[in-house]
This record gives sequence, C-alpha cells and structure tokens, in this order.
Amino acid sequence: MNYTYTNTAATQADYTTRRSRDEKDEKIVGQFLDTYFYPTISTTIERNTDRDTQIKGLDVTITGYDGAKYTIDEKAATRWAGRNLQTFAHEISSVNRRGEVYDGWLLDFNSSSDWLVEVWIDGVNTVDGRINDYTNITDATIVMINKNYLWHYLGGCNISSIKLKEIGEYLRVYSNYSTTYNGFKITCQQNCQERAANILIPRSTLINSIGSYAVQIKDGKVITLAKK
Repeated sequence: MNYTYTNTAATQADYTTRRSRDEKDEKIVGQFLDTYFYPTISTTIERNTDRDTQIKGLDVTITGYDGAKYTIDEKAATRWAGRNLQTFAHEISSVNRRGEVYDGWLLDFNSSSDWLVEVWIDGVNTVDGRINDYTNITDATIVMINKNYLWHYLGGCNISSIKLKEIGEYLRVYSNYSTTYNGFKITCQQNCQERAANILIPRSTLINSIGSYAVQIKDGKVITLAKK
C-alpha cells in the first residue's frame, strides 16, 4: 500500500532551511575529502557539479593508483559533528515535499555510483560545532564501501530491502521512532518533514567488516584504520 502524507507550511519552511544547510555542508566536506582523503588513493579527482547527476548518487569519480575508476556517492553525518557518533544512518525511505514516499539512497539500485564514502566528523574548531569551512574539521573518520559488498553483508544478516521498506513504513504510519531488525536498529525521524526511515549500522562494523578502506584524518594527518 502506498501512503501520502500531509505536510504543513511550517515543516515546508523547515525542510527548505535544513536542505540549504545540508547542501552547504556537503560542499565543505567535499573540499575536505579532496584535500586530505582522495589524494591517498587516487591520481585524479573529478568532482561532479551537475545537480541532477548528484541526485542520482554520483558526487565524485576518481582514478585509483591501481588504474581503476571509482564512482562515489558521498555521505557525511554533518548534523552530528563533534558528538562522537558511533553509527551511520543508511536511508531506507523518505517523504518528499509533496508528501509522497520514495526509496532512500540505500535502496537506490539504479544509482550512478558503485561506492559510498561515509564520513563521521569527530572534531571541529568552532564554538557552536558548525562547519563553515573545511578547515573547521579537525578530526574525521572516513570509510569507503563497495555498495554490492554492503548488500552482501546485510544479506548475510538476513536483511532484505523489502523487509526494510515494510518496517520503515510501519514506523512512519504508526508514529513510532525505532525498532530492531535482526540485530540492527531501524529509526524514523517523526519530527522532520522527511520522516526518513534509516537502518543504523555501527561504525566499527562499517570499518572492520564492510569497508574496503578506512582512515582517520586528525589535524591534517592521515592514519590508516583498515585496508583490504
């Protein structure tokens, strides 16, 4: 069954403000990655600036030192900067400004990219915790994940995309905030217009069991955490 949700003018305004802030943060994180992260694994960095292509999940294409091309969708937990976040939210579904439910980026199997780069911002040098420039990021942990391997891992945990969508919609319809599914927490942001449903995967699992390459970048110094 498909549901349509009614949104108020207040939540529309909140959505616009938050989306504008997120877009600004994404650009700043991109500058940080281009400066410190990608040079550790690539010879060329081609950043996509076309908004329609970005919506399809392609932020960056790099040529690795192995000569291979990597198409990447970047995700950063900017709203949790400096708060020692130990999970990463993978979007199952959300509600658009027309109140319609659509699949989130985790379930976008037609995405233009094959890899995810997920970023935790662990340290900032601003009083309010916001990032206004990439130099405000003093400590970050980054993991690079092949999307197929991510789903291979989730499948091994008996987690299916169909069941994730069912759980996300259940939480949204019944105004519940969270539940668990095969050892993973599923949440729904009921206080936001998007009412995004997410599966939370522990940072340690993403780095040690799923990711192909992970680093910590602290004060400009790159420390390798995992490389497979």
